[in-house]
Amino acid sequence: MNEAQIALARRLYLARRMLSEGIEDAKNASDLARMRAILALDHAVELVVATLLSELRIDVKPKTFLPEMLRALCNEREALKSHLMPIVTLHNRRNAVQHEGLVPSTEEVRLQAVYAEGFVRDSVREVENKELEEISLASLIVNDRE
Repeated sequence: MNEAQIALARRLYLARRMLSEGIEDAKNASDLARMRAILALDHAVELVVATLLSELRIDVKPKTFLPEMLRALCNEREALKSHLMPIVTLHNRRNAVQHEGLVPSTEEVRLQAVYAEGFVRDSVREVENKELEEISLASLIVNDRE
């Protein structure tokens, strides 16, 4: 595994962890947990999108907004287009949580968790030809004999 592959695996692993934490927070009924869930889910999605765009060698300008990056990824991988609107909605919810202090409902958070997980799974499968569960700490171990 070369340095670029290690960096890719590390970023996808971190995104997987953020997604898992968002899903766990979505199960918690507290206001703060629901807000944290939306933030974590959106961060996981954004890290996956940015990582996969880089892997596909699709240049995006620094500070490009998530919906624009998402469209670039979906234009490259048609199979992901069905995720576009749900993920843009998640990002809009994140903006409301972060900038307006919105506390999303339990139902909304759980729905957004389903959308985020589906997108992350399908994106990793589509671009990396891997299942999300294959992205682990063990995948970051480098065998010097290779």
